[in-house]
Amino acid sequence: DLLRSESAKLQGKRASLEAVIKEHGFSTESVRKLLRSGQLSGASAPIGVLADFIEVEDKYEGVVDEFLRDELNYLVVKSWEAANEGLRLLGGDVEGRATFLVHPDDSQAKFSFVFDEAARAHLRQDRVIPLKDCIRVPENFGSSLEVILPKLGHGYIVPDAETGRALALENPDAFYLSLSGECFHNVTVTGGKKLAEGPLQMKRDLREVERHMEELGATMAAQEQTTARLAMEIQSLTS
Repeated sequence: DLLRSESAKLQGKRASLEAVIKEHGFSTESVRKLLRSGQLSGASAPIGVLADFIEVEDKYEGVVDEFLRDELNYLVVKSWEAANEGLRLLGGDVEGRATFLVHPDDSQAKFSFVFDEAARAHLRQDRVIPLKDCIRVPENFGSSLEVILPKLGHGYIVPDAETGRALALENPDAFYLSLSGECFHNVTVTGGKKLAEGPLQMKRDLREVERHMEELGATMAAQEQTTARLAMEIQSLTS
């Protein structure tokens, strides 16, 4: 009974997370309106937001969620015509602002990225990790997302605030994200309490819930077999 109760709670949590992710509850109101309105349809229909396409290593999800909060809400469309149609709606029927990321089917042929070894010579491989190395995108999305998102191309994970502050002063064009949540850029630092869980963490939570449900299902099946065997033994002893 305890296992069934826990399973029911997990099913509820999974349904809640799936609904938030599917309905893009983490996005801005204007982005949600554009996705829900149905006015962008056919070739103009968005294929999602950027957060739908990327995964981040678990231990870095929190800082990446905060650092790329705006970028993760970029509406992904397949053509400039679709982007223009979205902008037309934002200028009329739909209030607010949104950013469109144009991702044609042949996007991999459109992007190129030169790894500037000299520009990254300051990296201490045991302490500083390029942000792009922590992010996974589907193969058909393009191999150089950092070309589109400069913050991603020039972002680095550092172990602590002191390292981030020192490196930001040495490399004013880069962004350094400490695991404690601060972002250092040139002579600026951004920090504070996170307002809400971001889409990357929600997706991770959903994976964790599904994994837990799978393990719980196996445990329940074993317990049910044991219960059935004991019931037969009780019946045999009392008959």
